[in-house]
Amino acid sequence: MNKQLPFFNWSLKKALATEPDSFAQARIRIMLTIVLFSLLKVLIVLGFTTVNGQWLQTIRAIVAAVLYTMLAKILLYKPSSFRVLAHIMMVSGILIISSNIFVYSHTINLVTVQFVFMLILGGFYTLGSRWGNTYSFLGTVPILLSLFLGHNNSLYLTSDI
Repeated sequence: MNKQLPFFNWSLKKALATEPDSFAQARIRIMLTIVLFSLLKVLIVLGFTTVNGQWLQTIRAIVAAVLYTMLAKILLYKPSSFRVLAHIMMVSGILIISSNIFVYSHTINLVTVQFVFMLILGGFYTLGSRWGNTYSFLGTVPILLSLFLGHNNSLYLTSDI
């Protein structure tokens, strides 16, 4: 049933119609939900960082917003590529977690913990247990390394992405 969708397709219903497997459809729905919520979170952070003059984080938020928009667009255009897109999403999540801890906030904050949870859940739900375990490990290594290196171990509620 792999019919070609138009490039400008923004319909989830049409994208799901190209996948005969209901399990693959569920994974596509989950991935799109994660991407859209991530995009929403990035847009909120973009507002906070712009208002507070945190220009490096504003640039990073813009890059993340473009990435998440592209992931959503490609997912709705070529739903069969959700596995590749899920790996891209997981790797970008690990980069955000690592840069948050070691470059921007130098601590473990609420946004970092949220990204770790999204990485773990997203890895298991979109890629299965083998990749879920791999990305869960890779996502928690920066936190463990931060604790081991003796960075500030407090959990802060900040608007840092």
